[in-house]
Amino acid sequence: MKARQIDILKQPIPTLLASFALLVATQTLRAVRHPLPAEALSGVLSPLGVWIDTLLGGVWSIVAVIISLFLASLVVTRIIGRYALSVIRSLVPMVLFAICVGGVLLPIGSPALMFTVLMIATSTELMILSFKRSERFSEVMRGAFWLGLAVLIIPDLIYVAILLPIQWVIWQRTPREMIAGFIMFLLPLLPISTLWWMGGKEFWWLATEWCSALSPIQPTNLAALYDSLGGLVPTILLGTLTLLTLASIVVSFESFHTMRIRARKGHLYFTLLYLVGVAMLLLGTPASVAVAIMGFAAVPLIHTFFVRRTGVASAIIYIVVLLATLFATLYPSMGF
Repeated sequence: MKARQIDILKQPIPTLLASFALLVATQTLRAVRHPLPAEALSGVLSPLGVWIDTLLGGVWSIVAVIISLFLASLVVTRIIGRYALSVIRSLVPMVLFAICVGGVLLPIGSPALMFTVLMIATSTELMILSFKRSERFSEVMRGAFWLGLAVLIIPDLIYVAILLPIQWVIWQRTPREMIAGFIMFLLPLLPISTLWWMGGKEFWWLATEWCSALSPIQPTNLAALYDSLGGLVPTILLGTLTLLTLASIVVSFESFHTMRIRARKGHLYFTLLYLVGVAMLLLGTPASVAVAIMGFAAVPLIHTFFVRRTGVASAIIYIVVLLATLFATLYPSMGF
């Protein structure tokens, strides 16, 4: 008798929406029960990021983080479904985004951090939108602007900005478009740096922060990383997601020749972005930033895993990861 095939991508919409709603609800509860101290992001945010977090304090920070999580999940789902990264459209990417980005880190207590993830997702979508079309200055410039604004909020994201010219090459942009994009990337720097200078900082403070982030630093202290993630349960979840993402990369490249051109380029970019996130984590970038990048990049890759590997085993993997996320959000420390 032929084994029954279970495709989680084709589950009823109410089931997927209920899964996402449950994740958001549990993580909101975690925000109330286990808020991380403000010093968790000490030295990570620029003055602009600190101002955003100060402005949206208390319960508003939880609301802002949840809304940003939801909007970013919609953007990622649209990238996967609309721009040929998958032949199957579903709401599974929304759940995967809540797991990969929110399951380990949310809530960090920082709207600024989730804003930057939303900006990077928006920037990526605009770049993909420009593929195989000539003179797409609007998409290129807006995409570069959003990425430049994200780097203004969190200087450590300069690692992601390094991929910008590679991204332009992947999406076949002209030299003129690249120059325009580079100008738009730097555009937010001038007025914000002027305000910082008026507030007492050096005008080129942000450039100094970028150089500091890119300079050779000590490898990650594993004990400190364990503590920053919140203990044993979130660490196990991160390890599980890492293994699943690496398996997904293998699966996607096994079927690379069968994908449409845009899907190939999309998977190549998200693989590079994921590896950048891993490098950031290993080089000592705060886990709150590095894991957020890893989680965002992992969603399209893991989605491809479930597209290419339907069946009972994949369904079990999905359920186990979902339950582990719920457990990690409700009981992040577990006394370990």
